[in-house]
Amino acid sequence: MVSWVAAISSLALLFGNMISGYLMDRLGRRSSQMLLSLFYIGGWQIITIVTNIHLILVGRFITGVCQG
Repeated sequence: MVSWVAAISSLALLFGNMISGYLMDRLGRRSSQMLLSLFYIGGWQIITIVTNIHLILVGRFITGVCQG
């Protein structure tokens, strides 16, 4: 399970890279960064608050998409 926690962020980067071009075309660079920063903060809050490993994976996936 530890390997999943480490790898899921990198896996989510793939989806974030596909979404980022579309968001920047539709919203612009600044607006898309501001929108994704809200999700990034939410992902980190999920990671820090929960104790269930599956929700930690969800938080890592969200932060990985936002990093992409």
